[in-house]
Amino acid sequence: MRTALFSCVATLLIGGPLACGSEETPPPSLEEGLPAASPAAAEQPLVSHEKLTAFLPEPPPEWRGEAPQGSTTENETIRLSTARRLYVKGDAEDAPTAIITILDSASNGSYFETAPADWKTNTENADGFDRRITLEGMPAFEHYDRKARTGSLSVFVGGRYFVQVELTNLDPVHLRDWFKRIDSRGLAALK
Repeated sequence: MRTALFSCVATLLIGGPLACGSEETPPPSLEEGLPAASPAAAEQPLVSHEKLTAFLPEPPPEWRGEAPQGSTTENETIRLSTARRLYVKGDAEDAPTAIITILDSASNGSYFETAPADWKTNTENADGFDRRITLEGMPAFEHYDRKARTGSLSVFVGGRYFVQVELTNLDPVHLRDWFKRIDSRGLAALK
């Protein structure tokens, strides 16, 4: 199955573990994937990670949420703010988990529109699926691996923010449920 390229790039951008790619489809490098920041984007003020953290939801009943983490980096090469939170249901070693990450892509917002052809292809087989979808009027990419019971939903909110939901040991229907916990309209309006 083809790799969910959007998830790979978002994971690379936020500095997370590389959990994408395969021998046939290696993950993209930042140099291959991201366009240079436009002069207009460079003038857009970056939203601080503290503001992004406010959009990370509280855990649902029977779940616990770890303390949110975030960072803001701004230099000649990169302009990036991220907020991330881990949620766990139960104490078992294979307990279901969810991770929500919000990324301010002020300097890379055009990436979704100029994305490689892989983003425009839907694939489904016995192993899982990769789907380009529209969610609440926003472009999104959904990936699920049935054997590993892992998935990700990446949504481009307000033409600026990448929101990624990653699940382990849960069915794919829960990807959209977790996204609905985020105030996406409020996030889209954040400047």
